[in-house]
Amino acid sequence: LQPLIRGNDDSDGFVYHCGRALARIQSQKPSELRHVSDIDHRRVVHSVEDYLRWIAPELHLLAHQVAQLLNSRLPVQAHLVASHGDFYSKQILSGPDRSVVLDFDSCGYIHPAFDIGTFLGHLYYDQIRGHLSETNRISAAELLADGYRSTNKSVSDSEINIFTALALFRLSPHPFRFRVNDWFEQTKSLLSFALGLLQSEPSISSSVKQEYFASQTFKDTSTEYFQTSDPLSFLLNTDSEHLKSTVIKE
Repeated sequence: LQPLIRGNDDSDGFVYHCGRALARIQSQKPSELRHVSDIDHRRVVHSVEDYLRWIAPELHLLAHQVAQLLNSRLPVQAHLVASHGDFYSKQILSGPDRSVVLDFDSCGYIHPAFDIGTFLGHLYYDQIRGHLSETNRISAAELLADGYRSTNKSVSDSEINIFTALALFRLSPHPFRFRVNDWFEQTKSLLSFALGLLQSEPSISSSVKQEYFASQTFKDTSTEYFQTSDPLSFLLNTDSEHLKSTVIKE
């Protein structure tokens, strides 16, 4: 699907049906999948912030602000659903007759907005790398959400914004890791866009935050975390056979 979106081809129908397929994936109830809670997401946020402090100390204040807002806005004790775990356009194989979702090795029970946010975060990452226009990014984001909500209307715009910001934060070290020439500017752009999304969303109550942080002990896991190719693979070790490739459009 990625070349279709980037190339401004007639991808509208495919993107819409991707949203519908995602909702169908999340309606399944496979056993033996790991559960990824808000606590796990906050551990990832902490690891990313530590890593950014090391590679880009000039961006530490910005990264810290985004991390603090994520910690205050991520839903607590949310309903979890069977999720792909790394859902974006490159994971979707499009053909003339049908398209399928690939690569379920990061699947788990996760907040339903996580997969949507991951898809939207990658769209913005494509935009700042010059692979996608802003118009195409916004159109693809709206089509995916519309397709998803044609089957499942339980995810709010606020939740999508928060998990898109989480995806952007998780992606922010990638320009450095892949040795992009303007990695600093790309990292700053990802963080700034995440900050803008989060500043418009309400935080969870201070009592919930205090209870959460009182119960958690974080360590510097930045080195261990970034030995993996994807943030969730640091948390998940699941059997991908529980979720089969899902047909999007026949």
